[in-house]
Amino acid sequence: MCLAAACNKPEAPVTEPGRPVAKVNTTILTDKEIEHIVPEGLSRSDSSAFLQTYINKWAYNEAFYQQALNYLSEDELNLSKEIEDYKKELISYRFQVKLINDKLDTTVTDEEMEA
Repeated sequence: MCLAAACNKPEAPVTEPGRPVAKVNTTILTDKEIEHIVPEGLSRSDSSAFLQTYINKWAYNEAFYQQALNYLSEDELNLSKEIEDYKKELISYRFQVKLINDKLDTTVTDEEMEA
């Protein structure tokens, strides 16, 4: 009885993938992916132009990326070490900025201003 109950667990809800707006080979850009990218306050025509530019840029970048995947060797595509090195640099940089912001005393006294 307990085993049967475990087998009948409700499945996780399936999320709606969205309506396709652009496709490059097998990669699809959906309306769900772009629904929140239009800046506030644009007119209807400006919003349309913004979205068209975004979609065209996405398609160009995706086609270029797919061409690169076909052109580069396995060794050239292995980016693990470079990604890890870059991640370390980014984390170190963010830490430096945080230290500077936390430790830097930006108050200037009247005497210092006069000097």
